[in-house]
Amino acid sequence: YTPGDIIVGTKTLVITANNQNKTYGEVLTSASASTAFSATGLENGEIIGSVSIAYGTGSAANAAVGTYDDQGTPSAATGGTFAAANYNITYTPGDIIVGAKALNITANAVNKAYGEVLTAVSGATDFTASGLQNGETVGSVTIAYGTGSAANAAVGTYDDQVTPSAATGGTFTAANYSITYTPGDIIVGTKTLVITATNETKTYGEVLTGASASTAFSSTGLESGETIGSVTIAYGTGSAADAAVGNYSGQVTLSAATGGNFTASNYNITYVDGSIVVEQAALTITAEDKTKTFAAPIPALTAIYTGFVNGENASDLTTQPVLSTTATAGSPVGNYPISVAAAASANYAITFVPGILRVNGRVITVTANAQRKTYGDADPTLSYTYTPELESGDNFTGSLDRAAGENTGSYAITQSSLTLSGNYTLNYVDANLQIDPAVLTVAASNAAICRGSALPAFELSYSGFRFYDSETDLTTRPTVSTTATRNSAPGNYAILPSDGVAGNYSFIYVNGQLTINALPVVNIISNLGLSVSRGATLQLTATGGATYSWANGNGIISGQNAAVLTIRPDRTTTYMVIATNTNGCSESQSITITVNEDYQLISGTNILTPNGDGKNDFLVIRNIDMYPNNEIKIFDIAGRIVFSKRGYDNSWDGKFNGSPLAKGTYYYFIDFGDRKGVKKGFVSIVRD
Repeated sequence: YTPGDIIVGTKTLVITANNQNKTYGEVLTSASASTAFSATGLENGEIIGSVSIAYGTGSAANAAVGTYDDQGTPSAATGGTFAAANYNITYTPGDIIVGAKALNITANAVNKAYGEVLTAVSGATDFTASGLQNGETVGSVTIAYGTGSAANAAVGTYDDQVTPSAATGGTFTAANYSITYTPGDIIVGTKTLVITATNETKTYGEVLTGASASTAFSSTGLESGETIGSVTIAYGTGSAADAAVGNYSGQVTLSAATGGNFTASNYNITYVDGSIVVEQAALTITAEDKTKTFAAPIPALTAIYTGFVNGENASDLTTQPVLSTTATAGSPVGNYPISVAAAASANYAITFVPGILRVNGRVITVTANAQRKTYGDADPTLSYTYTPELESGDNFTGSLDRAAGENTGSYAITQSSLTLSGNYTLNYVDANLQIDPAVLTVAASNAAICRGSALPAFELSYSGFRFYDSETDLTTRPTVSTTATRNSAPGNYAILPSDGVAGNYSFIYVNGQLTINALPVVNIISNLGLSVSRGATLQLTATGGATYSWANGNGIISGQNAAVLTIRPDRTTTYMVIATNTNGCSESQSITITVNEDYQLISGTNILTPNGDGKNDFLVIRNIDMYPNNEIKIFDIAGRIVFSKRGYDNSWDGKFNGSPLAKGTYYYFIDFGDRKGVKKGFVSIVRD
């Protein structure tokens, strides 16, 4: 066996320099024992102790902010536990990253007076800079002003309201810096404000009192449309009530301006005094109105004073007023002027107001007398009393009247045309005319019915309507009632009117009477009973009424409008009668007669004497008409048929073919048809 070799080759090892960060203005220096790297490919937990790093572009102090690729170059890996000979080492450079340098630009503080406006500017140099590198400078900044820059910004210091920005110019490059701008302050100082008191004018007798909320001033120097609400005013000589009319200069002094929308602390205030001017007080002297009755004396004329001050009165006037009137004691009723004039005083401006002397008529009180009437009556005379008496020869004219209307109620009695002459004043006291309801009598009419009939419509009669009134003019017509019903027992029942309503009437009710009459009790009897043989004649007799009316029926002979009905029925028949009593009440009743076909009443005559004397000239078969389908056959003694006929009518006179038969006995057979039976008999012909 010949052994082979193991050949161990180098392992690839990549050593990469870490990226290096620095701030603009700093310098990077190469190092021989740097650990700013990473390694890929080490085996067996081996480590590298250090490498040498050389820095290229970007390491200088003036290198601009930015990333400088591959400018940190590693080499000469050593130390640690690895053996460089075991690896094929590749060195990968890192980057130099230059960051911005902190630069602080601080705006200078700005001073202004209240009311001025600060406007933002570019290119300003009112600032300081801290942090510039390499001897660089900033040329200018843009300044913006905030709170405190406006005209109305109050006096004071507004911190940080001068804001710098946009640094430019000089030798610096802004991109190399992280710039922080620090604002400055705005300092607002006071403005000069002059406040002048308004001259105060007052009238004699008034007192001027100092006030803490006066608007009697003017001002110069206010900014931004501001106003002053009020000032405190103090008054000096001339302010007292007894200060004489005149001009008191410098006696209005101001202080303590406040209110409005101004702020006193924003101003340096100067106060200027005003004057007090005292003017005459207004005094009105009015002639007092007077009254008198016609022909009475003129009363004393007096005046009323309005406007005296300081406790003064008419005695303080320099000249007293003079009053007069054109009226005399005999002046007629009317108004007359009272004039006033001639008064004078230095402290008063006097106005004269005339008065009136009224000459009045004598007051006469007329009192209407209350009246009353019934609805529908004529009005009573409208009368009155009066007081006091009239002068001799004076009289009333016209008359009283009343409010229109004739319905019940109260109507005012009015003065209407009643009047007196102009020398009197008529004082009218009214009264009322009362219209009372009229009496209306309502009577129920009597009525009568037969028991079982419907109640009639009850009728009313009226007595007492006024004017053209009728029942249609009633608010509610009276109703009519009764306790009776159609089935009430015969007798008399009250008909009761009630419940009428009408504003113009009071009601009196008169009851009527409802008579309920009994019905007749009807009975029928037959003189032959209820069952008879066909051909029988019988009488039906009705009782219980005063008059009778029989209905049509079979076999009626007579008496349809009588109590007794004569009948000869050919079949069973029911007969009905209506009986009416003396009260006019009717009731019906019926009876049934049974008719028997028993031929009991069929019989013939036995003798025939056909000699034309009207006696026994024909063979008569009694009641044969009740059997119209009969057939008769007559035989001689030898059995020969000598006569036959259907519907025999009692017409055979003893002949055969027109010739008289010999006397003797003949036999007959009657066939009633429909197999009802046969009747036999004989007849003897007797001749002279």
